[in-house]
Amino acid sequence: MRTALALLLAAAAAFANAPCDIIDPSLCVFPFPNDYFRPVGPSGVALTNYSNTTWPLDADGKIFDVSNGWNGVNGFSPAQAAITYLPNASLSGTPNLPRLWNMETSLLATSVTALINAETGERVAHWVEADHSSDEWDAADPSKNKRAFMAWPAARLNGSTRYVFAVGPVAALGGGFVQPSPAFRAMRAGASFPGIEPERQAHFEKDIFPLAEAAGLSRGSLTIAWDFTTASDATWTHNMLSMRDQALALVGDNAAYSITSKTPTPRPGVAMEVDGFITVPWFLSSISPDIGTHIVIGSDGKPELQGYNDVPFKLIIPTSVANGSKPATAQYYGHGLFGSASELTNQYLDTEADENGWVMIGVNWIGLCSEDIISDAYMVANDLSLFGFIQARLHQAQTNALLAHRMLFTSLAADPILAVNGQPVLSKASPRRYYGNSLGGIMGSVFMSLSTDTTHGVLGVPGGPFGILLPRSKDFAALFDIIRLRYDNSLARISMMSAIQEQFTYLEPGGYVNHLWKDPLPNTPQHSVLIHYGQGDAQVNWVAAEWLGRSIGGMRAFDGTMRVRNCTLFGFEFVDNSAKLNGTDGGLMQGYYFDVPAENIPLENLPCASATDTHGKTRRTAHAMEQTRVFFEQDVIYNPCGGACHEQP
Repeated sequence: MRTALALLLAAAAAFANAPCDIIDPSLCVFPFPNDYFRPVGPSGVALTNYSNTTWPLDADGKIFDVSNGWNGVNGFSPAQAAITYLPNASLSGTPNLPRLWNMETSLLATSVTALINAETGERVAHWVEADHSSDEWDAADPSKNKRAFMAWPAARLNGSTRYVFAVGPVAALGGGFVQPSPAFRAMRAGASFPGIEPERQAHFEKDIFPLAEAAGLSRGSLTIAWDFTTASDATWTHNMLSMRDQALALVGDNAAYSITSKTPTPRPGVAMEVDGFITVPWFLSSISPDIGTHIVIGSDGKPELQGYNDVPFKLIIPTSVANGSKPATAQYYGHGLFGSASELTNQYLDTEADENGWVMIGVNWIGLCSEDIISDAYMVANDLSLFGFIQARLHQAQTNALLAHRMLFTSLAADPILAVNGQPVLSKASPRRYYGNSLGGIMGSVFMSLSTDTTHGVLGVPGGPFGILLPRSKDFAALFDIIRLRYDNSLARISMMSAIQEQFTYLEPGGYVNHLWKDPLPNTPQHSVLIHYGQGDAQVNWVAAEWLGRSIGGMRAFDGTMRVRNCTLFGFEFVDNSAKLNGTDGGLMQGYYFDVPAENIPLENLPCASATDTHGKTRRTAHAMEQTRVFFEQDVIYNPCGGACHEQP
């Protein structure tokens, strides 16, 4: 009995492994992600286990409460940067360091960094960048601006996979090389060091140093190395799939709805604008955007129905459908960040809908829509550890969107408002498509990974993951200012982006898009998408759009497509500009030039210049509209520009 108790106590002590990993003394949670914070517990299962002092305290000394959904996860986000701090590192002075513009060099044995799949020993493509997101804020006190050393995987990592990240010799500002921390230097030499347990040294000897050396980095050259394990794919998708399947089983083709207003001919090209409510199954603890809202989990481990809720929708019926001159397409439209379904009233959408026969419906992306602004800002200003309520609401948002799209060609299709000469214009036999821009492109990639009702979508100016997007977006400048006030140094601030990414992955591209094309989710068809991105976009950066495309897989690009700042388009299959491609054989990346000066397009993790922001321009170009039309109507992908799409600024 005593032996069993001793073993149990020892296991429990091992599980209380934290609070800090001393191989990077700059910040308790660095390096990150890190299996040091994923110890094996008493049950024999390795789960994340941070202490309340692992993540930085804010300026008021408030802890980051890890009990709010951060512990107990079987791994880390597959859409996360490997991040550490190398004092006085000179990235520009380090030869053979893979950067954004030559990330393919990370696969070579000469690369100074190696991201290694520990199961296969293969190098994984990545790029390295320094964190510049605090440069302007800390300009008056450069001592506070310690730029983190970040390595972004070129695409989403595999689930349930251990990775090793190893860094060889990195040049230091002023000459020489960045020196390892005392703890890592001792581990590298095989010497003991206070706070390094023999078991951890043995792990490095067996599972980290040999992999780094096999990848071409000698043990004696290492500045730092560590390992981390990604969570299972089901970790991210389990709740959403259950909510989708339960909701469709409960509602099916018979969604209840009510119409509250009908506005005839509100604008040219629009026969009717309709507002109403769809009744949806509700799985959240609250209907309103309350901080602390969560998905209610039942005794079976699945989201549990909490009742039903009426959700507003907007419907646009184009003139061409109402007068019978165009056959109707049942189209869902996804709106932008902190917007609403009212974006369906944009003039360019009126034009496209009328020309193409799109009957469009949309609901709000709750979690990141207009009704969430106050709650989201309050959370950022007071307690980032409560971030989980955003991803919970985004789960319900996807459920609502999937049901609204289904309703459009089923129960709502029988309504007289969708009839011409007494005949319904939509039915289950009608073409069904998805189109979204900005947040609608970002969340649209999740929608297109989940939908059982459409296989074709166009993602306008999208991107992922949010860890790449946020520092590169002017839209988050105000929220960043709040974070900068709460955390007084740059390392703490960027670590908060890593923390947020762990929660965002439950409902953002990083958790889903590997299933959009190449490995569909259960009971879900394969999907194809066009991705349209623009040079100089200050809101959803092109870097994130390309990460998204690589992560989807099966994505092609025409030979003439845009290479922003002459950066590589690594990871895409290039095809001749004259090719006509079958849409069901994969998707396509299409970039658009707008003559934005190079100096307005930083290669660092900063937004493009606001003065030349092209975020709203791509979707309005005739070329993007025509490529979308042909893809939706003919399942054909072609280059409408014949070469590079060079648009008017």
